[in-house]
Amino acid sequence: TPFLSWYFDICLYKFSPEGREIWRSQRWGGPFNDKAFITVVQAPCVYVAGRTDSSGAPGSGEAVVLAYDIARGGLLWEYTWGRGYGYEEVDGLVAADDGIYISGWTEGPSSQMDIFLQKLNYAGKLEWSSVWGSPGFDEANGQIVLDDSTVYVAGRYNGGELLGGDVLLAAFDRKDGSYRWHTTWGGTIYQDAYGMTQQGPYLYLVGIKMSQTGGSQILLLKATKSGRRVWETLWGGDKGESARAVAVVGDSLVYVTGKTDSYGAGGNDVVLIKCDTNGNVRSFKTWGGSGTDEAHGMATYGEFIYIAGETGSGGAGKQDALLLKAKGNTMEMPELPVTRVEARQTVEAPLDLEAFPNPFNPLMMIRFSLKVREHVALRVFDALGREVREMVNRELERGDHAFVLDATDMRSGVYLCRLQGPHSVEVKTLVVVK
Repeated sequence: TPFLSWYFDICLYKFSPEGREIWRSQRWGGPFNDKAFITVVQAPCVYVAGRTDSSGAPGSGEAVVLAYDIARGGLLWEYTWGRGYGYEEVDGLVAADDGIYISGWTEGPSSQMDIFLQKLNYAGKLEWSSVWGSPGFDEANGQIVLDDSTVYVAGRYNGGELLGGDVLLAAFDRKDGSYRWHTTWGGTIYQDAYGMTQQGPYLYLVGIKMSQTGGSQILLLKATKSGRRVWETLWGGDKGESARAVAVVGDSLVYVTGKTDSYGAGGNDVVLIKCDTNGNVRSFKTWGGSGTDEAHGMATYGEFIYIAGETGSGGAGKQDALLLKAKGNTMEMPELPVTRVEARQTVEAPLDLEAFPNPFNPLMMIRFSLKVREHVALRVFDALGREVREMVNRELERGDHAFVLDATDMRSGVYLCRLQGPHSVEVKTLVVVK
């Protein structure tokens, strides 16, 4: 942000599979630090979550969730939350069929950190909230995982402000966030789970395990959904390693990505590790240069692995956002220097989309205005991104237009109405109440 060079705003980018920038959102934030730690796609929306220090709340900041339109990157709604004692942030988010689940840290009245878990509806409204923790510092640093009845949270349990604590796996009731059970694994001066995924009855946790000599290694742990450890694997050298993302591909491969200081070109480098489901490391690959290069997130699609992070070895200088595309079977990565991507410039004309009454049953009026004659598509989607109604998809004249949505055959719930033109997209949240 131009206000001060060490403060940040949140920005969302969309790229094609070839690395071409499709759009970037407007910057979101205020005069202080605003950062996003996780992004989840659930069409027709993209959900971004992290923390905001610019809300004006007492202390350091509040948890924040932002919802964007996947087609053009327009902001649909924002949600912030805090208990008023100081610091909150979101590190885990799952967009499920019945709502959005988030997890993270919250500061309590005695200044220790606790774990919080919440459920939002698809309009960004809080449905329930749960706070849980020990007398020490508890942090839900890893991604959360859901099954039919349970929300699983990974992180650090009962630590000090800087060191101490154990790797945590905790289970909560999906209906209301009530605590069920937790288990921990420790044994060193510091260990933490930064990421988690699932495959059938198993959970895979990744993070960091620090030794008494000051070095750290990547921790990969496989557990059952009842909290029993199946195996644990450590990877790294005598310097510093950690990992923040894990993905299971097929029935036999586990990919882990993070950073390494023991291998590669020097400083921190991105590392991608391929293991089998028994914890045996098959191969690894590093990427980076003389600067600091780290991986923070990962997604898999087909034979490819997409790694998001930051780089000090390429780009415009200092630390830049990084997106890497690798081949899972060969572990092939692009060579330095990286391609620097510039934003495409488009001219957007507001469509002035309106919908009323809202909530409604069974009829709603949807209005919009066109500045010029153009082709537009007006569609309604359910919370899973499935199209339930196409109201118009043709060229319309300049001026005001109105259409009636009949929800007689639609269930109660949250829907999204999207109006798309050649250069603009607008989205409204609709609520059917029966």
